[in-house]
Amino acid sequence: MSEGELSEFLRKRMNRRKALSTAGKVAIGIVAAGVVAGVGGYYAAQLMAPKQTKRYFFALSCIAATNPWEAIYMDAFRWYCEDMGFAYTVTAPLGFSAEEQISQCKRMIDAGIDGLIVSAVDMKACREIAEYAYKNEVPLFTTNSDIDAPYPKVLMFVAYSGLRAAATLGKLTVKYLKEKYGEPKGIVLNIMGDPKCSEGIFRSMGFHNVLDEYPNIQVIDEVGGWTREGAMKIIERIIPKEKVDVIYTANGAMGMGAVESLRLLGEDPKKYYILTIDAFPDVLDEIRKGTIAVAFDQTPTFYNRIAMEYMIRYIKEGEKALPKKGQTITGDMLKLSTGKEHYGVDPWAKPLWAPAVITDVHDEFPDVYEYSHPWFQTQGVLVTKENADDPALWGNMRIPGWKT
Repeated sequence: MSEGELSEFLRKRMNRRKALSTAGKVAIGIVAAGVVAGVGGYYAAQLMAPKQTKRYFFALSCIAATNPWEAIYMDAFRWYCEDMGFAYTVTAPLGFSAEEQISQCKRMIDAGIDGLIVSAVDMKACREIAEYAYKNEVPLFTTNSDIDAPYPKVLMFVAYSGLRAAATLGKLTVKYLKEKYGEPKGIVLNIMGDPKCSEGIFRSMGFHNVLDEYPNIQVIDEVGGWTREGAMKIIERIIPKEKVDVIYTANGAMGMGAVESLRLLGEDPKKYYILTIDAFPDVLDEIRKGTIAVAFDQTPTFYNRIAMEYMIRYIKEGEKALPKKGQTITGDMLKLSTGKEHYGVDPWAKPLWAPAVITDVHDEFPDVYEYSHPWFQTQGVLVTKENADDPALWGNMRIPGWKT
């Protein structure tokens, strides 16, 4: 986008924002997320809170609302908007429906939002969201799971590297099997999320990139669809007929599903080397017990906070406000705390996300992405018994009404 085009874009955004009354935004901007099975009425009661006196009106579209990671991910957006006095709305499609997510995002854009954050169900199908946001001059950032669309239709993706996290767990798997058998061999059950989602791709790809180097390690790939129930069905079907050594799940909900299903089968989960991504509260409890060996944790409190920081800078200053490819952003460079507590802690005080490196999604994954846009690539945390009680871990922030 040229300097002239950018100036015109911002001029139109200001005129469009002035043309929409706050009352009108409130009237059409509240999009009900619904009561999701297993989460009670928590978000039905608390998710939407646009108010008449706010300067900006922002929206978040979450991939789903089925577990506490997503709860904290959405809460962090809500907390920051409320701390800063912004109007906001949050939606999450039922059943990981890309069609519903696209519809919800279009409705929020039509409501006159000033900026949109999306965690995409389907990285290809959700291009329609990016196209619609760009056509309506609404800045779009992606967090957690990406949309394969070009810059500036997606201004920046904020997330850790699921590929690096999965590779880390893959190396631990190889180490375990070497110790168990004296050589890298055995059977590994890989319970994936969703292969249409960017994180579903990365969290399996990184694991395979390591294990595929060892021909005597057999990997059984199954799609659990990110859910506890999905993983339980896989365990019930696979464990009775395969001599599995290692169980790897692409998120904490499926990790807990694996543990629960093993117990229902009369199996001792400690017989298996279980690894997962996302240190859910229940996952931390199982790590303390020694049931789950390790979890690689990402930082859900920070993704939307970082995206909002650059969203506001972009609205005020244009593309010069965005970090540049090759930059390393440290915690000292990006102060995120608002000075307020939520769930009894300051969620942005300790920069677990740092340092972040600015890369390009297409450069990182040319076989996955057709298009290029910046990636604010944060750090993650490897969680074991030794650090499972760290109060900075989001899983130690107990969330009312939520279970994995």
